[in-house]
Amino acid sequence: MKNKGDFLMNNFLSFFIAVVCVVLFAFFIGNAIYQARASDELTNAKKTIELIEAKTNALDEGQKSELTIQGFAGAERWYIVGWNKNDPNRPEKCFFDSCICICNGVSNEICQKKGICIKVDQSEVLVHTLPFDYNYQVPVTAPGIHLPDDKNAHFACIPLMSQLIKFNVLKEEDRLDFAKESPGILSKLEEVKPYFSCKRI
Repeated sequence: MKNKGDFLMNNFLSFFIAVVCVVLFAFFIGNAIYQARASDELTNAKKTIELIEAKTNALDEGQKSELTIQGFAGAERWYIVGWNKNDPNRPEKCFFDSCICICNGVSNEICQKKGICIKVDQSEVLVHTLPFDYNYQVPVTAPGIHLPDDKNAHFACIPLMSQLIKFNVLKEEDRLDFAKESPGILSKLEEVKPYFSCKRI
């Protein structure tokens, strides 16, 4: 009986060790895939903001232009936001300048930690999505939602997408207006949700 008990105990220990090894292996593989995707997103986000900077710098004062940007996988978690040089809530990485940032969220804290920002010479920066209509009924009690009742407000951010995105850029002496075209009529939660955290202006 003792030998049989030892045999069962050894088999159990071997099985347990094998399960632990499989779980650890799966964890490390999953973590490696996640890190690779996050790195790809960050690289693509950096390319996007560098393209915005180059296109904006190429504009002459008083010039208006349409800018088309290719989205990237995972872009739905990223936003373009902007701050004026006199805004006390701008990220510290903007120093004393106006800036446009691409961030994995819309707050200055997120942009400070996980955002990429470019300096803007104009003292006033307006980054926004043009007004659109939506049929989706948003719960009034849902936290952090800023969708307006009148459906005519602009949103002070631009959610990115995986497909092509069109912007209108107006560069003036002391103002830079960076606007995403109106997305039209939205009727699904996944379409409206990116704007939940954006303030209306």
